[in-house]
Amino acid sequence: MKDTYYRKILVLFSGTGVAQLINLAGLPFLTRLYSPDYFGLFAFYSAVVAILTLFATLKYENHILLSRSQSGVTHSYNLIKILSIIAAVLVYFIPQFLTPIFVYQTDIFIWISLGVGLAGWQLANYYLLNRQNKYKVMSTSRVLAANVFLISSIGFPFIMEDYSLGLIWASIAGVFSSVIYTSLYGAYRNPNLVKSFKLLKIEPSYYRIILPSSFMDVMSSQLPLIFSKGSFELNKVGNYGLYNKCVSLPSAILGKAVADVFKQEAFQRLSNNESASNLYIDTAKKMLYIGFLPYLALQFMGIQLFSIVFGKEWSFAGEIAQVMAIRFYLGFVVSPLSSVLYFAHFKKWDFLIQTLLIVAIALTLYISYVHNDFMLMIQGLTVSYVVKYLLQFSVGYWITSVKKVRN
Repeated sequence: MKDTYYRKILVLFSGTGVAQLINLAGLPFLTRLYSPDYFGLFAFYSAVVAILTLFATLKYENHILLSRSQSGVTHSYNLIKILSIIAAVLVYFIPQFLTPIFVYQTDIFIWISLGVGLAGWQLANYYLLNRQNKYKVMSTSRVLAANVFLISSIGFPFIMEDYSLGLIWASIAGVFSSVIYTSLYGAYRNPNLVKSFKLLKIEPSYYRIILPSSFMDVMSSQLPLIFSKGSFELNKVGNYGLYNKCVSLPSAILGKAVADVFKQEAFQRLSNNESASNLYIDTAKKMLYIGFLPYLALQFMGIQLFSIVFGKEWSFAGEIAQVMAIRFYLGFVVSPLSSVLYFAHFKKWDFLIQTLLIVAIALTLYISYVHNDFMLMIQGLTVSYVVKYLLQFSVGYWITSVKKVRN
């Protein structure tokens, strides 16, 4: 059982690792082609898409994985596709209501609408492939998306006079290639609109409980980027965006693979009236060991690393990395395991933790705004997330020690 579990992780890790190593190898080139201001635009785009994608899926991607019936899988898959189209259309037609709030050129919301629609479809395909144990297809699609993103983002500065949105265009191209590839390899289902929409009534917990919880989770991570645009220089937003992209790579390389396999294995054990606590602790220990050296590097050499790799104008990102190193470490260990909080009646615990986090972050943003201190915001965010991860780990261990998941 354990060997099979880690083999599945290895399959996903191999593809995901290659994909993220491609992104990592390309970053030194991108930071010399695109200014911190352009990275700031990309960070803003990514933050808004991450938030709006929640409403494009209403978190029904979890039902694809957790449903006990094939019909439930099919209907939730189709529902996400339909909702994603609706969300994309709405975002496309209402930019005039958004631009007075976020002072950016109107064009960016056209790309946001496309990004939201594609992100929803990509989630539906990935969760279906995960359910079907098609990890090689998932891995290959991630490598494809990474290559398309890197080639496109490097190419735009040479073929476009105004390439301020080049990173955004490249991101959309990468996700689009992933959606096409995964759809060709068994991730397509003919839609039944009536039955798909009935799922909203039959399984309301996803948008009543998981969606608000996930919204607060995403808002807590993305709101500082959006908030920083209105309160601090775009240059600092770009540096913070680069930091986020860099420190997310270890989690994307290994953490995502671990999370995809862990949540399926844990749910199966709990559903079979078995404890998953040993799996939980064993996985946590391995993540703890793997993340230790990267943590030390960020904690004590963050400024030097960012300056050498990305250029001196990015040294501020290294300062951010040193302050937030402990947040990175705990997040690397705990985040892949936190999916157990989505299981059955335990969702309320995740909602409570996310509520506490968003309150803490709101206070942090307010205080940093009053004092006009960007690094004060970074310090407050670090403390808030450390508390969040400790709570998630404790509750997660308790959940996996329970003998059975009640629906």
